[in-house]
Amino acid sequence: SMSLDASSAQPDAIDTLIQRCLAGDQAAWEQIVRQHWRKVFNIAYKFTGRHDLAEDLTQDVFVKIFKSLDTFYPRANFQ
Repeated sequence: SMSLDASSAQPDAIDTLIQRCLAGDQAAWEQIVRQHWRKVFNIAYKFTGRHDLAEDLTQDVFVKIFKSLDTFYPRANFQ
């Protein structure tokens, strides 16, 4: 059984969003970015110590994820 804590309950399961992205759904991609931006940014900020660099790095990460989305579905753990 899957346990979701309330704070991470998401309107669409990530698998569903990834499927929609792969089908060309831009809104699904934007939802993925919104759900994960802060987490990625925080990690990037720990690495760089600078807000501007962290933003650039976060952007790069999401571009790379977008280009390799097909590798996250169906088995990989997106997180």
